[in-house]
Amino acid sequence: MLQNIVKYLFCLSVFFVLIFIGQAQHLQAESKNDETTLVNGELWYDSDGNDIQGHGGNILSYNGRYYWVGEYKQSANFSGIALYSSNDLMNWKFEHMILTPETPKGDTTIGFCTIERPKLIYNGSDFILWAHWENGNDYTESKLLVAKCDIINGNYEFVKLFNPQTTQKGENGEFLYSTNRSLDFTIYNDAVDNGNGTIKNQAYLISACGHDMCVYKLTEDCMDVVPKESYKFWKGAGREAPSMVKVNDYYILLTSGQSGWYPNQSMYGYTKDISNPDEWTLANALITIGNNSTYYSQPTNIAVVEDKTGNKQCIYMGDRWDKENLGESTYVWLPMDIIIDENSDKKVQISMDYLNQWSFQTSTGTFIKPKESLISENKQVTVSIAGTQKHPASQAVDGIIDTDTTWGNSNYYELSQARVPFTIEIDLEEVSPLTRMDLSTRLCNGSETYYQYIVEGSVDGISWSTILDENANKVVGFRSHKLKGDYRYVKLTVHAIKNIHNENMAVWAAGIVEWQIYASKAF
Repeated sequence: MLQNIVKYLFCLSVFFVLIFIGQAQHLQAESKNDETTLVNGELWYDSDGNDIQGHGGNILSYNGRYYWVGEYKQSANFSGIALYSSNDLMNWKFEHMILTPETPKGDTTIGFCTIERPKLIYNGSDFILWAHWENGNDYTESKLLVAKCDIINGNYEFVKLFNPQTTQKGENGEFLYSTNRSLDFTIYNDAVDNGNGTIKNQAYLISACGHDMCVYKLTEDCMDVVPKESYKFWKGAGREAPSMVKVNDYYILLTSGQSGWYPNQSMYGYTKDISNPDEWTLANALITIGNNSTYYSQPTNIAVVEDKTGNKQCIYMGDRWDKENLGESTYVWLPMDIIIDENSDKKVQISMDYLNQWSFQTSTGTFIKPKESLISENKQVTVSIAGTQKHPASQAVDGIIDTDTTWGNSNYYELSQARVPFTIEIDLEEVSPLTRMDLSTRLCNGSETYYQYIVEGSVDGISWSTILDENANKVVGFRSHKLKGDYRYVKLTVHAIKNIHNENMAVWAAGIVEWQIYASKAF
C-alpha cells in the first residue's frame, strides 16, 4: 500500500523557502541575523521599494530565473500587466510593464478595457501572454486576449482577441460547436521532453464560462485553442478562479465559488484523463480545502518547485482582494500537502493550514515555523447566548473550519437568540503564553458580514484584561491576530455584526465557524 502513496511534502528546503519568501523580502524588513520573515496579507515590495502588483498572475521559470506576472491594479479597469524577476526567488526586481493600454492593436491601441488573470507561458521560441478581456463597462463579452514577445521582458505584441469554442458530439457523431464566454482562467503546460534537447508543449487553458467550466486544449505554439478537443464540464457548479497542478498522473483543479470580490470556500476536483469530460470528479462531489473563506483569499496559481533531491513542493498562491482599493490587495501563500492514494475512495487528498507568518534562515535555507500550537480545540466553552440544537457552541472549537454549503455554512455556533452583544469563553485548562488567534465567522454569499469585537484574557476567570480590540473591524469572514500574554481563559465579546454592502446590522447572520487560540508550546 505504501508504494501507492505519493506525498508532495512541504520540505524544509532552500528552493521551497525561496519561492515563498521571495515575494515579500522587501516588504517585510523584519530580519534577525540572516532570518527573513514574510507576513501573509501584508503589502509586499520590490527592490525599488514599490508594492508588488502581481495580482491574479503566475510564476514562470526561465533560464534559471523566475518571472512573476500579474495585474497592475490602479482600478478595476486595465492599467497594465507587470513583470517581476528574481534569480533567488527572494529579491524581486520590477522588469517592465509588458502590456499597457498603449500597446498597439490593429489600427488603434488596446485602450480602455478590463484585463484580468494574466498567465505567462513559454512555447520554446516565444513568450505567450494570455488574459481575460472585457470591454471596461461590464462583463458581457468575456473574451480571451493573446499577446506574444520573443524576449520575456519586452513589449508584448497583440495577437488576437476571441471567444473560444468547445465541442460535443451530436447524435449522428457530428461535432456541435459552442462559442463561449471566458472569465477567470488558468493555464497548465503539460510539457514533455522529447529527449533530443527539445520540449513538446501540450498546454491546457481552463476557464469559467458562466456557471460551467471549460477545458481548452491549446495548439503546440500555445497561441490558440483546439475546439474539437475542448469541452465543458462541472456544468452549473458556479466555480471560478481555477488553478491547476499535476501530481503523478492526476490533474488537480482548485477553484473558488462565485461571490464577487468577497471570499468563499475553495474546492478541488481531479482527473487522470484531461481529454475526457466524464472522468472528472463530479461537480456535486468537489472536496473542500482551507477554511470557509480560504483564509480570506481567492486562488490564482499553484506553484511547484523541486529541491535539490528532487522532492516537489506545492504552494497555494492566493489574492486577498481589497474591493475599495484594488491596488493594495495583498497575497496569501500557503504550503499544500498533496497525497495520492490509489487505495482510497478519495484518490487525491490535500491539506492546507494557515500561517500568518513564516521565517527562514538564509545561510542554510532552513524554514522556521513559528513555535506555536493550537490549544483551544475541543476545550470547554461558555456562552452568554446558548447555541441551537443543530449548531451548539461546541462547534466553534471542534476543529471543523470548512463548509460544504454554497450559500452559508454547515458547521458553526449559531445563536439561539439573534442579538448582540454576546460572548464566548474558552477554558484552555492551564495558563499558556498566547501567540495568535484565528477567527472564522459565518459567510452568507451575497450578504457578507463583518464582526466587531474585543478579546479578553484572564488567569483566574474573574479578573479580565483586554488583549485585542477590533471594534473598528470591517473585514469579512476571517481574521488572524497576534496575541500576547499568559492566560488560562480567553473571552470573545461580539458587539456588532454588519452587512458589508450597506453597513446595516445583520445579527441574523451571526455564527462562529471556528475560534482558534495558539500558544508558544513545543510540538
